[in-house]
Amino acid sequence: MLTLRQRLAGAALIAVTAGTFGTSSAHADGGGGVDCPEWVVTCTVTATGGGSPGSTGTTGSSNTSSTGAGAASGVEVCQHVGQVVPCSDPKMGWFNASDQCYWALLTPQPPDDDPAWKNADSAPAQHKPGDGQLYNVTCPFPGEELLGGTTFSATPPPGFGGAAAVDPATVAQQMVTQMGLLGADIGTAPRQGGSASLVGLPVWLWNTVSDKTWGPTSATASAGGVTVTATAHVDRIIWATGDGTSVTCTGPGVKYDPSFGTQQPGCGHTYTQPGTYAITATSKWLVDWSATTGQHGEIPVDRTATATVKIAEAQAINTQ
Repeated sequence: MLTLRQRLAGAALIAVTAGTFGTSSAHADGGGGVDCPEWVVTCTVTATGGGSPGSTGTTGSSNTSSTGAGAASGVEVCQHVGQVVPCSDPKMGWFNASDQCYWALLTPQPPDDDPAWKNADSAPAQHKPGDGQLYNVTCPFPGEELLGGTTFSATPPPGFGGAAAVDPATVAQQMVTQMGLLGADIGTAPRQGGSASLVGLPVWLWNTVSDKTWGPTSATASAGGVTVTATAHVDRIIWATGDGTSVTCTGPGVKYDPSFGTQQPGCGHTYTQPGTYAITATSKWLVDWSATTGQHGEIPVDRTATATVKIAEAQAINTQ
């Protein structure tokens, strides 16, 4: 009998269906993908954006977040060299994508003095109850029938138990990294890099709204029989204005229009000293997720963006 290590080393490559996110570096055309748990050959991600796209803006703000993945579709399957196979079998157990065999827990486990504990896997291993469990490995595919046998594993093998082995919270966390959530697309009046504002006059601050800078944006991922849906939105933006103060705005702010004159902005700041100030906007995203298992949760995510504004001293005009 080949050892588990030998079987893993000789495992056939898993074919990943085009347009799905695989366990390795396979991605959809739109960008990176959710990492499937290693026992899942394919998992699906569908992203949908919400909110108003807003204007393109000319702020030139620097955003620390990366762009998100494109949408993809597909079905979760188990495959053996490109052919769909059942992910579980009532007699053979659960399909293990790592070695392309089925694993079934020996029930009951052999007694402590059973030679199976000594002979399982590879010599000179001296396994015993408490270190792990013994499984019956079956490789039913043509030419691989002799690869099976009694095998020891310290932990349940990949795929064992199917949906029960998937942690929806972990899937949700992986989805967050692929949703493309960004910091604010910062707008200021006066425009950053342009003419200076004056001490004592309000500076307008806003976020040009899109599904990636404000939300809502949603995504769905499936892994191991569990489907997780997540929706992200910005709860608030904390504006560090560069002069030692900060402003918290629960809305995206309003883009300045000359017709507003000198009225106070809904989201803004008034500087008391001249200078060039670096503004940091921290978007406080909340990602609410739920799984078909009934589990749900909320993941807070911070994204930041930066901009600069110039403030000049008001000059007195001598009328004499």
